[in-house]
Amino acid sequence: MKYPNALRPLWLVALGTALLATACTGPTAAPDGAPSSGADGGPAGGPSAPGAPEPSGRPITTSSAFDDEPCAAASATEIRDAVASPFSIIAAEALVPEGPPVVITGDDIGPGGAAGCEYRLVAEGTDSSEAYHLITVKVVRLASGGPELMSDCQEAAAAEPLRYRILDLADGSCVGEDAVMSLLVGDNHYSVTAAAFPGRADQTDEHLRLGTLSEAAGAVLAERLPGT
Repeated sequence: MKYPNALRPLWLVALGTALLATACTGPTAAPDGAPSSGADGGPAGGPSAPGAPEPSGRPITTSSAFDDEPCAAASATEIRDAVASPFSIIAAEALVPEGPPVVITGDDIGPGGAAGCEYRLVAEGTDSSEAYHLITVKVVRLASGGPELMSDCQEAAAAEPLRYRILDLADGSCVGEDAVMSLLVGDNHYSVTAAAFPGRADQTDEHLRLGTLSEAAGAVLAERLPGT
């Protein structure tokens, strides 16, 4: 719609004035003593500052290749991008990778685990005392216990479909208790699990909220994990 100059909406006039001022003056300098900001508004050199491109994940063809490089299937940025939308719904914050993914071993893998990888994501604008400050996503290849994990989840989903979900991913998947996704790819069983640190004080339905993150990450990983 065209407006005569005298009738242009005030918001349109204000927007044009702001854009003109920015074009003429450039970004405002930070006050003395304040950290300088990067092009995206975050602290220069901080998590939001641009750096060298992170290598993308790739399909892994064999179990032994996964065990050797369990973090090769997806980059931290790809996992961040996958969970960004559901996380914005449950926490209304943006996530940034804390660093590259790390190989996990021993107790961090859990019972039956052969090899695994952990992705660590931090909610921007929060500190370590706030709920959902740190989100972790773990993917583990299960050398044992995988069929039982899947069947237990499927039975729970049949009994309580609003709390547990059977999904159409790979050769079978289900999100169950503690936000654990059971994932079958070919002959291999995996778990994909999102967790929050700290969690919310009210843990009611916490596994449902975090389960949406497990599901989103699992959808990316399911396309790249080996089935043999």
